[in-house]
Amino acid sequence: MGYYTNFELTMYPQPAEDLEIAITRDIIALIDGVDPENVWQIDVEWFLCDALKWYDHESHMIEISKKYPDIVFVLHGEGEEHDDMWNEYYYAGEFERVDAQIIFPAPKNPKFQNL
Repeated sequence: MGYYTNFELTMYPQPAEDLEIAITRDIIALIDGVDPENVWQIDVEWFLCDALKWYDHESHMIEISKKYPDIVFVLHGEGEEHDDMWNEYYYAGEFERVDAQIIFPAPKNPKFQNL
């Protein structure tokens, strides 16, 4: 079965369209194990639109960040479990993960405080 995660990738600074397509092709090639030149435009448009089983995303994104060292990559993930949300940051081979912290603020109505 496997575990699906929805991914959203943001790049800073935002690269020109041709570079963004090249980066996306390189990522898809790592996921699917295909030559980036064989990735069609429809694949680039599809990428990260659906939930994926991308178990090696950390090592793949570290590799991509080394190949494109002038770009900071922020990969946001939301897994199948309700509390599985995180951001990962990649830059020139460096990596950091920050897990979401779900908190509930105290109610404003004094009747509901201290419950």
